[in-house]
Amino acid sequence: MSTVIGDLPIGSAEPVGETSPSASCPSPHRSLLANPHFCLLLIVQILFWSSSAIFLMLPKFLALQLHADALWIGLIMGSMGVGSVAMAPLIRPLTRRSGRRRCVVLANVMMACGGLLYVWVDAPGPLAVLARCLQGMASALLYAHGTVLVADLVPRNRLPSAIALYMTAGLVPNVISPPAVEWLLAHQGPDLVFAAAGILALVGAILALRLPDQVPAPSTRDAVPNARPTAAFMAVSALFGLAAGITFTFHQPLALERGAQRVSDFLITFTVTATVLRLAGGRFIDRLGSARVAVWSATGYALVMLAFAAPGPVQLALLGVCFGATHGLFFPTFVALVLHHGPDAGRETRMAWIGACDKFGYLLVIPLGLLADRFGYAILFILAAGLLATAVLILRRTLRTW
Repeated sequence: MSTVIGDLPIGSAEPVGETSPSASCPSPHRSLLANPHFCLLLIVQILFWSSSAIFLMLPKFLALQLHADALWIGLIMGSMGVGSVAMAPLIRPLTRRSGRRRCVVLANVMMACGGLLYVWVDAPGPLAVLARCLQGMASALLYAHGTVLVADLVPRNRLPSAIALYMTAGLVPNVISPPAVEWLLAHQGPDLVFAAAGILALVGAILALRLPDQVPAPSTRDAVPNARPTAAFMAVSALFGLAAGITFTFHQPLALERGAQRVSDFLITFTVTATVLRLAGGRFIDRLGSARVAVWSATGYALVMLAFAAPGPVQLALLGVCFGATHGLFFPTFVALVLHHGPDAGRETRMAWIGACDKFGYLLVIPLGLLADRFGYAILFILAAGLLATAVLILRRTLRTW
């Protein structure tokens, strides 16, 4: 499990008290896809996020079919962050009791339940909030264990590109789901769409039963009393979570307000761009180093937020390309940095708190709905640009101390 900060190697010893598949992982020069367990994990990732991707069109469904205002849209979408934050302190005891495989299975089952609950949602209200909260808990659980499984299953010097490939598998459904869901919601109604979300996640749960399992040895269960990452990484994660929450929640209402009829173009071009960069540039990311790529892409991310706020029609397709390039490169390199920081034991806890901070940013989307009602949606993207500029400064300062 290694990458590069500048010219310094990022690596770590095998997990203390755990039996890691990385001990017998393929040669660093072999393809990542030569590892069958890694390939199975990619399939589970695709199915899980295929279920989740259906809800990328949830803001439009809420606005047009349920007639939700900006406050309700922000509340429902932001409640995913509540679930993620609530799950973070539960990750460690769940890992001790059940192991990683069962936790991945549970995450898929929870995502399925959250999707199926929307079959009974016919108005903005507590049920929609509860279902979205459950999906947030599922996402946090998979995020914590999935990224650690990747680190265990791949050669150390391939971690950044492996994380990029793993995250790309979660992005692939974004190409198909938005236009398909947009058409189905308009012509077939929501019940079929949300039932499909539940079925996809349940299939993922069944396949996850074949993943390798790891449970910390009894002698080391309490070896890491506090595996949370530094405050700096947590702050960066929260700021980027807020920016992502603003983008995915409010770009559709912003575009509709300015006369757009089709809003799925942004999600399609975002996904295609991020996928191409991660697949084609994996080796380049390994060589260039996670720290350098993370800082560069974070800076570009802030500029994209300003582009959203520019007056006139929203060029969703072009903005999707720019957002895919910056968002798509930042998150896998940032995750690689976090996996390196601290001991191997307790990595699930560390990733859980990073994920919780990311989704905490989504919580702040809730009051931002009120701000948008008063000043318009563009002001939210200006705010996001300023917060991301702050995050870049924090990240650069933190990396200089390593």
